[in-house]
Amino acid sequence: MSKSELFNEALKLSAAERAKFLDLACKDNPELRGQIEELLKAHFDSATFLYESEKKPTDRRMMETAARIGHPDHASLRGSSTRQ
Repeated sequence: MSKSELFNEALKLSAAERAKFLDLACKDNPELRGQIEELLKAHFDSATFLYESEKKPTDRRMMETAARIGHPDHASLRGSSTRQ
C-alpha cells in the first residue's frame, strides 16, 4: 500500500482501530508509520483549528452585533476591529 492509501484507510478508522491497522500495515517500517502518524496529526490538528476558528466571533461580527443591540461599548469595539 502506498503512503496515500495507508493515510486514507487510517482516516476511516477510530483511534483504537487506527493503531491496530498501523501496527499491521507498518510492522516492518517504523519510519513509514511515523510519517503516517504525522500526516494524521496534521490532518486532525487542522480540522480542530478550522472548527475552533469558526466558533470564535471576529471583531467585525462582534461590532455588528454590538451595534445591532445598541451595546454601549459599540464605539470602543469599532476601534478594535482596525487593530492588527
